Amino acid sequence: MQPQRAAALAFLAVSVAYLALAVRIEEVVSSSAAVVGPREYPLLVGSVGVLVSLFLLFAPRPAATDATTVDVGTAPSDRRRIFAGDWRSVLALCGLTLLYAAVLPIVGFTLATAGFLAASFHLLGERRFGSLVMVPVAIAVVCLVLLRGALGVYLPEPLLEMML
Repeated sequence: MQPQRAAALAFLAVSVAYLALAVRIEEVVSSSAAVVGPREYPLLVGSVGVLVSLFLLFAPRPAATDATTVDVGTAPSDRRRIFAGDWRSVLALCGLTLLYAAVLPIVGFTLATAGFLAASFHLLGERRFGSLVMVPVAIAVVCLVLLRGALGVYLPEPLLEMML
């Protein structure tokens, strides 16, 4: 089996499991003002994951242009090329995500999100000061406004509340 198809099958399995867990989330009937319940976003994410993985499984592969082209995954050198990459960055991003989850309740959504995005941008190669400071802060503030204003989700901001 080609590595791309194996990855698509693994992604399909994770998406189906996620969707099965999302269906079990109970709807909150008491908050009639809420436009979106706690189950809708996980259902959307799981559904999109299933659709993307099915597309990756059944999408036609580009045809070989000449007889010397080797199908990906057949030769050992092709397998090495597929799994080659900057795994340190991938692991660092995974570590940043775990750190973000740990720091979020302590410093609050806005500061944790802005810090996470700035560190991720820097890790991925961005070096301009404006992009490392202004863009993550703007994204965090816009998300906070949308979550609090449009969806009515309260996100605690312990450090900001202490300073104000």
